[in-house]
Amino acid sequence: WISLNWMFENARRHGLPIDAAAIAANLADRTGPGAVTVRDRKIEHERRLFPQDVLHVSVTCTADELSRRGHGAVLRLSRIDDAGQFSLFAARAAGQSA
Repeated sequence: WISLNWMFENARRHGLPIDAAAIAANLADRTGPGAVTVRDRKIEHERRLFPQDVLHVSVTCTADELSRRGHGAVLRLSRIDDAGQFSLFAARAAGQSA
């Protein structure tokens, strides 16, 4: 629901005729924050986070996950909301001092 709602909001902002009922139906499917997590199954290629990555405001990351996906680097990630507004999400990898 996150990606679709973001697309709906951007389309509306640019003047496209998006049905409000479609937006409401999509939002009815939300179940809580999206999480960047370790999966139980083996994966061939794990998604690495880079400093230029932008995460949706609903995504949560633990310090351990940031450390593993950022290969121990201090990550200063940007966030974006459904209105297209950016904000800074500063996170320190596990084991890094403030």
